[in-house]
Amino acid sequence: MSGVEFRLLGPIQVLDGPREVPVPAGRVQTVLAVLLLRANQVTTARELAEYLGEGSARALRPSAVPIYVSRLRHALGPDGARLVRTTSTGYVIDLDPDQLDLTRFRRLVRAATATDQPAERVVSLTEAMTLWRGRPLVDCGPESLVNAELPVLIEERLHVLELVNEARLRLGRHTEAIADLTRLSHEHPLRERFWEQLILALHGSGRRAEALAAYRTVSRKLADELGIDPGARLRNLHQSILTANTATRIWRPQCQLPPAIGDFIGRTDELDRTRALLTSSDTVPIVAICGAPGLGKTATAIRVAHALRPSFPDGQWYTRLTDRDPTDILADLLTTAGTEPAAIPTGLDQRAAALRAALADKRVLLLFDDAYSADQIRPLLPGTAGNAVLVTSTADLTSLTASHSGHTVHLNPLHPAEARALVIGMLNAQQAEAEPRVVAELLCHCGRNPRNLRKAAANLATGTALRAVG
Repeated sequence: MSGVEFRLLGPIQVLDGPREVPVPAGRVQTVLAVLLLRANQVTTARELAEYLGEGSARALRPSAVPIYVSRLRHALGPDGARLVRTTSTGYVIDLDPDQLDLTRFRRLVRAATATDQPAERVVSLTEAMTLWRGRPLVDCGPESLVNAELPVLIEERLHVLELVNEARLRLGRHTEAIADLTRLSHEHPLRERFWEQLILALHGSGRRAEALAAYRTVSRKLADELGIDPGARLRNLHQSILTANTATRIWRPQCQLPPAIGDFIGRTDELDRTRALLTSSDTVPIVAICGAPGLGKTATAIRVAHALRPSFPDGQWYTRLTDRDPTDILADLLTTAGTEPAAIPTGLDQRAAALRAALADKRVLLLFDDAYSADQIRPLLPGTAGNAVLVTSTADLTSLTASHSGHTVHLNPLHPAEARALVIGMLNAQQAEAEPRVVAELLCHCGRNPRNLRKAAANLATGTALRAVG
C-alpha cells in the first residue's frame, strides 16, 4: 500500500491506487480523521479518548484507545502499522506531502500566493480547488471535532475562492467570473468580499446598473440581518461607480502589440540581452534599441515584447511616437489605462503624474516605437517597479539611459550567413540555386540591411531587376 492516498476534503476516503480502502465508520473513522488533521504530528491518547467518548454515557478511558487504533491499522492493511505509529506520548500518522489532499491543497495555495503573476495564481488555485469533493468531516462523529476543525477548513476554501476571483479580475476576465461570484455571494450573503468582487465583475463587463443593484442587495441584507452598513471598501466601490471616479478604475489588461514577423532572422544575442534587462531590475528597467534605419529595431522590439507577455500580465502597450508631442501621447496612454476622457488633466506634468498613478502596483510593458528624442520619452515613464519600458529609435538616447540607469542595445547589419538565409527564405529553392550570382550581388548591394534585403528579395522573386533595389 505504498501508493496509499488519504482524502479529507470531503467524505473521508482512503485509496490504494484505484481501489477504495474501506474504513469502519464510527470511532475508527474518528481516529483517522483526527490523525489526518494533524498529519505527522503526535496526538495524545487522552485527546483521542475525549473525542471517542463524546456522546457516550461514560467517558472513554485513554487505555481503550489502542483498540480503535489497532482496528484502523488493520483496515489500512499490511502498511497500517508503518503509517500509524505509536510514540511515547500518543499516536501519529506518517505521510508524505503527496499522500494527503489537505497538504497538497495548502501547498498549491502557498505557491499561488508566492507569485505576483495572476495567470499563474489562477492555475495553482484552480488546481487546489479541484481537490475539494464536498463537505469535510461528514458523519465523522464527535461534534466538538467538527465544530473546531470544519470552520477552519471552510474558511481556507472560501479564502482561496476570493483569491482566484481576484486574480481573474486582475486579468480582465470579468465576464468569466460573474457566474461563480453570483453563486458565492448568495451562498455566503454576509461575506462582503464576494459581493465586492461581483460588483467589480459586473461593472467591468459594462453592466453598471446590475452592479449598483448588487450593492443595494448586499446593503439590505447586512442591515436586515446584522443591523450594519457595508464596509468601507464596498462603500468606496459603490461611490466610484456612481461618480465614475478614475482613482478606482476597472483595469483591463490590453495587448496592443503588432504581430511579430514570422521569418525573423538572427539577433539572438540582442534578443536574449533585451529580455534579461527588462526582467531583472528592481526599479523600472528602460531599454533602448538603437541603430540605423532598416536594421529591424521595431521587429526586434516586438519579438521581445511578445516573448515577455507572461511577465507583464497587466498589459503590453504599443505606441508609435515619431514626432508626436508627449502631452498628446499621455492622453492616449491614460485612455488605455481606463481614464475617462473628461477626467484627463490638461497639462503635461499633470498627465505624467496621472499616468504614474495609474501604473502604480501594475506590471505593464510599454513599447515606444520610433522615438525622436530622450525628452519625448521622459514624461511617459512609469514611477514604480513592476513596469518596464522598451524604446526604439534612430536617435541617440544616451541622455535618457544615463539619467534613468537604462541600457542601450545597438543593432548592426546582419551577419552574412543570416542575411543570406533571409534572402533565400524569401525565394523559392530553384530560383536561389539558379541565380547564385544575383543573390550574392543583392547581399553586397543591400549592405546586409534587413529592410533593404526584404525589398530586394521581393523584387527578385517577382522578376524585377536588381537595380530596382537602389
